Amino acid sequence: RTPAEPRAPAPASPRKLRNGWWSKARQLSWRLVDGRLHCLPVGVGALVAVLLAPASPLRRTDVVGGVLGMGLILGLQSLVREVMPRKLAATGLGPQAKQSAVPPAAASWPDEDRPSTSPSNCSTTCSGDSEDQEDEERRAAEEVLQRAQRVLADGCCLTVDMSCCMRFLRAWKGDIDGAVMGIQRCAEWRRAARPAAIVAEDIRTELATGKGYVHGVDLHGQPIIWAFAGRHDKRVRRLHETVQLILYCLEWAVRLGEERGVEKICLVFDLSGFSSASMDYAVVRELFVLLANYYPERLGQVLLWSAPSLFSGFWRVVRPYIDPVTAAKVHFVAACALGEHIDVSQQPEDLRGHAGKGPARPREAGRLVCAPPLP
Repeated sequence: RTPAEPRAPAPASPRKLRNGWWSKARQLSWRLVDGRLHCLPVGVGALVAVLLAPASPLRRTDVVGGVLGMGLILGLQSLVREVMPRKLAATGLGPQAKQSAVPPAAASWPDEDRPSTSPSNCSTTCSGDSEDQEDEERRAAEEVLQRAQRVLADGCCLTVDMSCCMRFLRAWKGDIDGAVMGIQRCAEWRRAARPAAIVAEDIRTELATGKGYVHGVDLHGQPIIWAFAGRHDKRVRRLHETVQLILYCLEWAVRLGEERGVEKICLVFDLSGFSSASMDYAVVRELFVLLANYYPERLGQVLLWSAPSLFSGFWRVVRPYIDPVTAAKVHFVAACALGEHIDVSQQPEDLRGHAGKGPARPREAGRLVCAPPLP
């Protein structure tokens, strides 16, 4: 071997490999902790309290599981804060990539190349761009309408007009082929599921719980679907009947809104009575699938009323990675601030009476089943 020839690297020993894996595992564990060791005294205190109080209704396994679950949630939040921005920035997405795409400051522009920022020039340019965008969107919607009418058969269960095509086109981000395919799938789904044929007699058991109904309008004139987390118990519910209730409320709200010339609806989630039995991932998944695929661009705003602090903390972490248009529709509303979005006269009586906690009174549930006409 000549002196200039590079020396071949020696193979790693099993001990070095083991140490390398141990180092990575140790780094991952510390990343999960992420300076949140202050939660340990709380967990230790809870364990000691349970051990010293045998008559406590909580089981030891419940407390241990709660402490471990809280640690896992905090660790996942730290991972999202630390890892996700770098991953998204590397792929050209996320907040960091958006900041890097912002043009440089005006001071760095040469005088001859500096863009004009006068109000008249900006307003003229913005109005011209918006008009061109509207014309382009209208032409695309007309093409979607023509293609959808050729694809759909006679007697379709979906009313396909310009408004419908515009909503599907916006949901598909201007993709004409995707909008046509979405309309076709929605028509096939409505033919099979028949959501417009659901009546109160079919879901009387779900309606009697008072967990969800249509009542009133918000300040934008959008019909409101009220959902009470404290009245839902995933241990006794039947998923099919709960989905039928969701479809019943969606169809009723859309119908009432179209009678008033309003396309969008409002969802209000009363989380004041939230518990572990209320967190039903299957129902939440079905709701989002229905809104995304079969009721696109129908959601005007979502009000999370009296939400626990864990909801707001989790939302602050997740929001940067959600579509800004969708994220802007979600609002956390304090217990005393519901009137800022919905007039008191449009709020149901049982909500005004006892903040929506507990089961609905039978007479009110029976009255709200009929979904009184909007003013």
